[in-house]
Amino acid sequence: MSKHMEYIHSLMPIDEEERLLFRLAFALKVADMSHNVRSFPVHNKFVDMLKEEFYQQGDKERRLRMQVTTGMDRHEAYAEVGESQVRFLSVFIGPLLERWHAHSSGSPLVKEMQRCLLQNISMWSMLSVREARPPEEDEALSRAAEALRASAAEQLHGPPRMMRRSTQCFATGFGMDA
Repeated sequence: MSKHMEYIHSLMPIDEEERLLFRLAFALKVADMSHNVRSFPVHNKFVDMLKEEFYQQGDKERRLRMQVTTGMDRHEAYAEVGESQVRFLSVFIGPLLERWHAHSSGSPLVKEMQRCLLQNISMWSMLSVREARPPEEDEALSRAAEALRASAAEQLHGPPRMMRRSTQCFATGFGMDA
């Protein structure tokens, strides 16, 4: 993420070879962040794995009697996870895809990625709503979340349709056939 803003704000190189290298590096950046533009169950599975890594860091900080870093507290409300995802997707991934769209000559596949991103932002927005619920509703939500995770696992191991679309998108952006 250290060079993320460079991809968003830097000018396209004039030199043909530098331009190709820039576009290839940009494609790798988009591919690296691609779980954000996959179906929500798949994206959510990736977020769960990332959050577990963050929570382990928070657990270590707690054991060392340090202040737990924001976003790394295992005891945070799920609504907080939703809020942080909405911010991350809106501030980092949205602009990245807008720039990729410009570099890929308006590819319809990038538009599909943007559509999926907006769906994920919408889903996280709904999940970030905070309201008091009776305990039985919390249990129902837990069951629904577990079903969502199971669905994500099934999609992770199913046919990689979006992966093919993304590969096709990158190839199209470089004027190649996928």
